[in-house]
Amino acid sequence: MAGISLAPADYAMAASPTWERIDLNYNVRSWQIDRGRQNEMSRTGTGTATVELVDKTGDFDPTNTTGHFFGRLDGGQPMGPLVQAKIELQNPVDSSWSTLFRGFISRIQWSPYQTEQFANVTLELVDAMAIFAAVEMQTNAYTLWGDDFVDGNIVFNQDTNLDAVQTRIEKVLSQMGWPLTLTSIFTGNVSLQKTVYAPRSTVLQVITDACDAEWPDIANVYVSGPEHTVDGTTVVAAGSLVFHGRYARFNPLDAHYGIKRFALGDDAANAADPTNIVRVSPPLDAFIDDTLLYTSALATPQNINDADLNGQYVQDATGVASKGLRTWSAENLATLGGSGPTTALAETKKFAQYYINNFRYPLVRVGQLTVKTRRPGSLSGPKTWALFCNVDISDIVHLKTTHHGGGGFDTDFYVEGIHYTARPGAGAYPIVELTLDVSPSGYYAVSP
Repeated sequence: MAGISLAPADYAMAASPTWERIDLNYNVRSWQIDRGRQNEMSRTGTGTATVELVDKTGDFDPTNTTGHFFGRLDGGQPMGPLVQAKIELQNPVDSSWSTLFRGFISRIQWSPYQTEQFANVTLELVDAMAIFAAVEMQTNAYTLWGDDFVDGNIVFNQDTNLDAVQTRIEKVLSQMGWPLTLTSIFTGNVSLQKTVYAPRSTVLQVITDACDAEWPDIANVYVSGPEHTVDGTTVVAAGSLVFHGRYARFNPLDAHYGIKRFALGDDAANAADPTNIVRVSPPLDAFIDDTLLYTSALATPQNINDADLNGQYVQDATGVASKGLRTWSAENLATLGGSGPTTALAETKKFAQYYINNFRYPLVRVGQLTVKTRRPGSLSGPKTWALFCNVDISDIVHLKTTHHGGGGFDTDFYVEGIHYTARPGAGAYPIVELTLDVSPSGYYAVSP
């Protein structure tokens, strides 16, 4: 069973709103979720979801003043944008519920059917990344942004502590009014330079700049899916902003990060161990390409002197000779230094050297991994539904396959993106299809 809930009576950023189930009173025809990024070098964007339902009473009609949801927001406006919403999935094996998506309504579309006996309603949802992107830092009498205001600009002061990333992200979230109970911000491993922002710069820009300063592309910030625990005890609520630094990739077995592991495989692997390995549906593509192939790299901190630029450039001469120049770059980073201690120049050069060491040769990748519904009572049912209800960005899937001619995978991959499509099934549980974007774990075998 799937649960669709709204919180029309609460403040948009309430940490624990009063939820109202709508799937019990309205026919939900389908829902889908898209979260994360396509690969490990992309920035994680705003998660989205769509719910399609049937309204036979006009409750979702924005012109119907007697509708159930009309006038249930502050100011007496019709129910609409920025009402909190969530999509849950019940595991039919143990009856537990998991929140797969928590966010906000961005748009409601009410479309009467030609007979006018009912209307098709589409709820378009976004996660908290859209909120952070919409909040601009301005100079006004209500909010002091950053640490200081100088010459018309917003200033975050230099922070020499190695938890500076956590401090800065939590500061700007607190200043915008985001509940810190909906966060899981790790310390990071670098100190930060003073950073100046022009008015109207967004909260999301501050967050992503701090994330990139820890380690561009490897460090990741995203909105969580299902509730999970870190440190074995701390609960991270669904819909929380999560920041992971470099060691979530270089040391994923540390329980501190709460990274979960799942086993997936082809028909042969599933048949050999059906109670542990979840079957992947075809197609299953293995490929090598040049998308993330680099033979040179440049990483620089803010305020670098021109004379120091050449020292930040790293090149693989053999790769250049055979493949030409293919450059990765990350410039003007807020990095001040790292453990050791290191300087801003030394720490950012580590970034460039890492990408040359690891991305000068492509690793074998797989296309999207798709898993479809299995009967709860089947041998593979429990693990399949556990995957549906618990997998999140940054988790690890171990893929085992056997290929014609002798090849195959027996390899870990990181989950980068998550996509669900679902519709009602003939029985008590919906028909769900889960698709994962993954990246090879081999890029993180050795920590710099």
